[in-house]
Amino acid sequence: MALMLGVILWVFLMLGGESILIDTSHFAEYLCRVVGGDYSSWISHSALLHHLGEISEIVFFLLGAMTIVEFVDSHEGFAVITDKIKTTKKTKMLWILMMIKPVIQVAGVQSLEEALMIASSGATHIGFPFRLDFHSEDTTEEEATRIIFNLPPSVKPVLITYLNDAREIYGLMKKLGCSIVQLHGKVTNKEIMNLKRIDPKVGIWKSLVINPLKHDDAFLTLKALEPVVDAFITDTFDPDTGASGATGKTHDWEVSRNIVLKSTKPVIIAGGLTPNNVYDCIRITKPAGVDVHTGVEGVDGLKRKDLMESFVKNANKAYGVTWTSPRIVALRGRQNQTR
Repeated sequence: MALMLGVILWVFLMLGGESILIDTSHFAEYLCRVVGGDYSSWISHSALLHHLGEISEIVFFLLGAMTIVEFVDSHEGFAVITDKIKTTKKTKMLWILMMIKPVIQVAGVQSLEEALMIASSGATHIGFPFRLDFHSEDTTEEEATRIIFNLPPSVKPVLITYLNDAREIYGLMKKLGCSIVQLHGKVTNKEIMNLKRIDPKVGIWKSLVINPLKHDDAFLTLKALEPVVDAFITDTFDPDTGASGATGKTHDWEVSRNIVLKSTKPVIIAGGLTPNNVYDCIRITKPAGVDVHTGVEGVDGLKRKDLMESFVKNANKAYGVTWTSPRIVALRGRQNQTR
């Protein structure tokens, strides 16, 4: 249709379209240069040839691009994206597309300086644990609110909590300035749906705790909550302490790999990850992202920049992403704390 329309317009110009020309300067220049030239000869010998050259450049570019796309597709090069999309619902599709860029989350920060160092190292999300069942909190809710307010836009804050009441969860999210919550406690479908009713834009990640003695529990939770959450995050249960997160211990990655294969939602892997094992973890489980807590900390409990950069570099290497250390984003506040 486009080519046919183009032909019709050029024929129209040849048959007397000069009467509708707005800029006749090029036609006038042609008449000065060519003795005996007229409008038809200008169209055919000057204007038409010029525009055909431009059109040819575009056509050759499109042919080259289409050839590359066909070559990549014939070798299943787009499978890394299409394999992650198993839904036709628009909301779920947006979440999946958002997470096609690998999630690299770092949980637990104690200060703004530490948070900015994490951001400058290339993390995409920072988790803030509050209202916990086992571990102590890293900082106060007031300090976390200040940190989140000053995070660069490239890093998304995530509330990590054991709360199980929708209104309490949402109230804490609003206080801190988070639009994503990572639920670690036992929570019902009803409360998750209530949270979505309060704010449909809220992102809900649900933990799948891998118990070495009860692997089936994680798959039962997956099946029960898959329709109502946006993503899952695995973690390790420590039978010695009873902790289900921030244990510094890994779990059977084959279990996580099976979860990734069975889930129609993105799956993030956590549990004992370090710069030394994150590459292998990603290659084995093929998750939508990874989460690290104690694996990048020094003996003082603070995140170390060298470990952070090594973790991000190795994670991105496993995902096939070229890594460059981002420049530290200038500290700046924002008018709207909620992202």
